[in-house]
Amino acid sequence: MNFNAVPAESISVWHCKVILSRTGRDRKLNILVVGGTRFFGIPMMEKLIEDGHDITIATRGNAANPFADKTKQIILDRTDYDSVKAALAGKEYDVIIDKIAYCSNDVKNLLENVKCKRYIQMSSCAVYRQDKEGLKEEDFDPSAYELVWMNRSDDYAEGKRQAERAALEYMDMEQCVFVRYPVVMGPNDYTGRLKFYVQHVQDEKPMQVDDLDFGMEFIYEKEAGEFIAHLVNADICGPVNGCASGMLSIREILEKVEKHTGKKACLEATGDAAPYNGTTANLSYDTTKARSTGFQFSQMEDWIDGLLRQIRTCDFLDRLGISYQRVNHEEAADMETCLKVEEVLGVKICKNLFLCNRQKTAFYLLMMPGDKKFKTKELSAQINSARLSFADSEDMEKYLDILPGSVSVLGLMNDGEYMVQLLIDEDVLADEFVGCHPCINTSTLKLKTKDVIDTFLPAVGHEYRTVHLVGED
Repeated sequence: MNFNAVPAESISVWHCKVILSRTGRDRKLNILVVGGTRFFGIPMMEKLIEDGHDITIATRGNAANPFADKTKQIILDRTDYDSVKAALAGKEYDVIIDKIAYCSNDVKNLLENVKCKRYIQMSSCAVYRQDKEGLKEEDFDPSAYELVWMNRSDDYAEGKRQAERAALEYMDMEQCVFVRYPVVMGPNDYTGRLKFYVQHVQDEKPMQVDDLDFGMEFIYEKEAGEFIAHLVNADICGPVNGCASGMLSIREILEKVEKHTGKKACLEATGDAAPYNGTTANLSYDTTKARSTGFQFSQMEDWIDGLLRQIRTCDFLDRLGISYQRVNHEEAADMETCLKVEEVLGVKICKNLFLCNRQKTAFYLLMMPGDKKFKTKELSAQINSARLSFADSEDMEKYLDILPGSVSVLGLMNDGEYMVQLLIDEDVLADEFVGCHPCINTSTLKLKTKDVIDTFLPAVGHEYRTVHLVGED
């Protein structure tokens, strides 16, 4: 697991499991990555670096390269032929990963000025002209499509079709891979599409949805990035679909958001147009070709609720003006993972315990240093509550909308009935920063302790009680 300290608000440090598909899967390659080092480009880059490839990033240079210490960088304007020529003429790479090919002229600018043995283009499932279940790669064949040299335009789908077709003017199909994804979801999604539903339900703001019941497939940002990295050495060519398993309708999205917020969606014809409008049938994709390489895609139901919790939590902090640094990681189920997250964030992760009395009439959320032992008797004496024990998962979800392993002070935003009393060890209050989960244990936030005490707690209507815990036998 690579914990790469990226100097940005959101850091990704995750890797999905890949079954190796052939001898030579670990061959080290000279790779040019054109654009796209944010969102699902982050886990892609981390996996390429972990695999030991020699990587050059080509971008406009408008933002700092988060992988500057492990990659080389070339500055160019992808849409300007002369800029690309000046930066890349005469260069050759084993693989080019093209994350930002939005039209045929984008491809022309690149492939007329640089050589490669393998070209992986980030395409899109938008190339398919028909909405239906089980769309296969052959439902759009770029080699049979009429080429039109075009610049970027508002017709995203046509631009992607032409980008695929243009590549075949310079390379054989056997040298190309066109990666087709549906909508990508994840905590780093800057488009805010899923966040739209969370905010509109939370604010009871009207939205216009043209169909509630057509199902759609999505892909999670982690696997979207990892699959591209996997492809650099995979035995595959031509178009390839990638997506998580399981369809999700807008009605199901709204029902999930309503469950987490306790509010009802407001649907009106004059409301704000919702993302994913325009679907005309159930929409899913055949990933047989991708899975034949040994890659395992996720089950959508395994991550969608956790993602909604995280989006809602971070949105709440954003509205309060509370700044934070975030690291995404594998499930923090052991101390090794927690220690590495602490190293990346430069903060101690709090131990958060959800407790109750024997009668289950009083519930407590205890924040204490992670390296301090918890002694029930020691705490019971200070709060005058005998027979303390760990509360069960049903009460945890009922009052905090949190599942076991993800307990966090931020869950108090869901305790509208004020059933949970917050207890904070004095050593936690003494630290400038506190580390906690945004209601899901695949992400950790670094927050100023002062912001939690002075801004977050008043906003959710909770006070706290200071306790002194020694934790010694």
